[in-house]
Amino acid sequence: MMRLLIATALIATSACTAPPPAESLSAKPLIIATSTWPLYWMASTLAGAEAEVFFAPPAEVDPARWDPDDAALLRLQAADRILINGAGFEGWVEASSLPLSRLVDTSVGLTARLRTARAHHHGPGEGHALDPHFWLDPQLARVQLVTVEDQLRGRVPDATLKARRDQLHAAFDQIEASLKALGAAADDQVFLANHRAYDYLAARAGLRVHSLDIAPNADVKDAAPTCIVARRLKAKAMLWESAPSPALAAALAECAVISHVLRPLESPPPEGSYLKAHQADLSALIAAIRGT
Repeated sequence: MMRLLIATALIATSACTAPPPAESLSAKPLIIATSTWPLYWMASTLAGAEAEVFFAPPAEVDPARWDPDDAALLRLQAADRILINGAGFEGWVEASSLPLSRLVDTSVGLTARLRTARAHHHGPGEGHALDPHFWLDPQLARVQLVTVEDQLRGRVPDATLKARRDQLHAAFDQIEASLKALGAAADDQVFLANHRAYDYLAARAGLRVHSLDIAPNADVKDAAPTCIVARRLKAKAMLWESAPSPALAAALAECAVISHVLRPLESPPPEGSYLKAHQADLSALIAAIRGT
């Protein structure tokens, strides 16, 4: 525990320092590692061709539960910046030998606005930990973007950086509009969620979400306690980070609970684009609610 506290303090200290000094625009391209797909989206959009941005975890692995092998650690150690989500999301950071001077915790500016995840969280262990899914609230993601942008100052021309930042803010505006439409469509109905990933999104959209802790591949027998909660709360819909098994979805449908996938998009989606994938999920959910 002490080792975790020390590591966290060191990360926070390094991330809270002033942005790196301006470097020549003609210098070799900056190499930036990112630990989540939203961070990759922000960093790669801002960087353009002026930096090499890569998504560090394998696409098929939950970034929070990733255990980097030696080859992955060497690639991370060679990066000029290592952008992490923070708030306990990356459980692997503490055990990895990474240069703290290059490790940038993008949650630092959000400390006072982070929520507690009582049901479940991605980091090691369970309990009362910070909920790291803050990027799902576009207003908080805008704050995260500031930290990402700071790492590119001096490497991307100011006018270019501003134009790319404006592009990302326009995307956040689109997401906010979709969340507003979702809240209006949902009215006062209660949603279940397969685990505590949607608190920030729900707060921004004005949704009532009750979080459980059930995996998409859980045994069908686990539908029974979920149905009991659904009847008590009069919930008719359940949000899933990934599609539940057909058998589980069918069992829930028998108690009038319809399953909807709303991906947090921690990893690359098949669509590639973070904005395209997120908007597709929100649009599908809005349409489904309006159709019931």
